[in-house]
Amino acid sequence: MTAVRGTVIASILVAAGGLFIDTAHGHQAMPTDAQPSGWAYPPSCCGGDDCQAVPDKAIGEVLRGYIIHATGEVIGYADTRIKVSPDGVTHWCASARTKRTICLFIPPKGF
Repeated sequence: MTAVRGTVIASILVAAGGLFIDTAHGHQAMPTDAQPSGWAYPPSCCGGDDCQAVPDKAIGEVLRGYIIHATGEVIGYADTRIKVSPDGVTHWCASARTKRTICLFIPPKGF
């Protein structure tokens, strides 16, 4: 009975998480006008659900680099975790446990 209850609770939590975050399954970004079929996140950035498109206001710029407003983390401009976004949308890949940035996809200027 406890195992069944645990499975039901886990299923509810997974379903509820989908209501709040627009994520793609696997290593796939959601389709956009620039990439109508979506695009694949590199496996080094995403463990299946670590990556998501984020609103432009979720990531800011400071003198030293990009700031993740949700965590206060600053990613320096020369950091290898910064990647060019192929669809013109900002994508943030972060550890589900620590929220530490794995990769940050930034649209090219003027995209």
